[in-house]
Amino acid sequence: MVGVPPVQVSRDQARETAIANLNRGSNRWCGRPASTLLVEAINNIDMPGYWANTVEAAADLVATVNSPNVRLQLDQYHAAMAGENALDCLRRYFPLIRHVQIADVPGRHEPGTGTQPIGAFLESWTGSDTTGSWPRIQSHFVGHGVQSRVGSDGWTFRT
Repeated sequence: MVGVPPVQVSRDQARETAIANLNRGSNRWCGRPASTLLVEAINNIDMPGYWANTVEAAADLVATVNSPNVRLQLDQYHAAMAGENALDCLRRYFPLIRHVQIADVPGRHEPGTGTQPIGAFLESWTGSDTTGSWPRIQSHFVGHGVQSRVGSDGWTFRT
């Protein structure tokens, strides 16, 4: 996580610190097989003051570090909560993405409970070269027990 910088630290200083830390981490830990540092955008509603609060800001860090071991974690929920179109972010930043998380908006509940076009998002993800990477549902489930249902966009989910 990029984190919440102290109040006296400017956005430029926070960006430079994040880049330096990602470079240091990439050089120190990521020479090992299957080691990757992930940068995730987290919206300022759920985490006020978080520096990389948009996918654009997180992707900028990844692109600037320019290491195959530093990649973007696209959290569809956080993108939507930040006012971004997660599907557009997926398409725009796909070469940088290594991991995807999904949850519906509002409430970070399971797919099909809110406003997000998660079926289209998953179709776009699975229609791309996603070798070695799978989307992960990270949701606060509103159902109890195990049940199967079809979301409003036609996808079936187990909760």
